[in-house]
Amino acid sequence: MTIVINAIEINKANILNLLSKGKKLQAIKTVREQLNVGLYESKIIVENLEQNPNFYDGRPHTISTDFPDMETLDTDPIKTTSGHIISDTSSKFKDTVIIFIIIAIVVLLLIQFSK
Repeated sequence: MTIVINAIEINKANILNLLSKGKKLQAIKTVREQLNVGLYESKIIVENLEQNPNFYDGRPHTISTDFPDMETLDTDPIKTTSGHIISDTSSKFKDTVIIFIIIAIVVLLLIQFSK
């Protein structure tokens, strides 16, 4: 009993055996190593098999792992602690507007209290 994902054939019975023994993490690790996909993709594959052992019904499946190459990005990205990338240009504009508003409020307060 095998399944084909990304043109790679893996032993479905082995994964189902690990799941039946309660070794979900080992099943994810096995799928990840055999298919050379990311942790998230491996988790999805194992959870699909866990919910429905017949999920992969013999047809070839493709797992997309297309992510932009970080070295070819034109902008100077800032990576947050959650892994998201934010563009620096919009942040500078927002900062400028906020500073302008704060200065305007301070000036209005100074005018108000100087009367």
